Amino acid sequence: MQFSQKMRLYNRTEFTFGDDSVHYQIDDGRNRLFLDIPYRELNLKATTIQSFAELAFRRYGLALAGGILLGLAFMAESGFTEVEQMFLFGLVFLSLALSILSRKMKFDATLVPASGKHKILIFHDSQHDAILAEMKRRNKEQLRRFFAEVDTLNHPDIEMRRFLWLKEQGIVSEQEFSAAQLKITDAAQRMMAAQAPRS
Repeated sequence: MQFSQKMRLYNRTEFTFGDDSVHYQIDDGRNRLFLDIPYRELNLKATTIQSFAELAFRRYGLALAGGILLGLAFMAESGFTEVEQMFLFGLVFLSLALSILSRKMKFDATLVPASGKHKILIFHDSQHDAILAEMKRRNKEQLRRFFAEVDTLNHPDIEMRRFLWLKEQGIVSEQEFSAAQLKITDAAQRMMAAQAPRS
């Protein structure tokens, strides 16, 4: 399953959902980042929404400002004609307009913390909800597959903390948590009985 998003001029993301991980890439016109993140390493309980400025307008404004300076240097040597002055004023106006647009043109994205210091951006467009829902579904499935079975050989306190965390994350239901508690308690009692001195 694959999703592609585009915001404003340059910002693009691509999500490819594999069996065990999401392959994510983002391109802002200046940098490109590729990540392959296992679903269990997505912290979907800590998502935030943030606004971002469109950097393309700022880049165009800077390029125009550089062109204006070069034009000024060239024209200062040969003198200004009226047409050249109008053209230069036009460039100055366009540069200012692009600078102002860069502050006004913003877009919202959901930030999903992942392993390490990485964050995945999901742009707020028509695909946003479908991408987030797919991440949540696969995250839950992988966490259940890896952690939702009681390990009777593990220390009961560790198992209880793990299942409490799974319940808080919405990975296991209240009924599944209660069933796990019974198994953990039963395993703890058998462990204590096996360790008790025999007379």
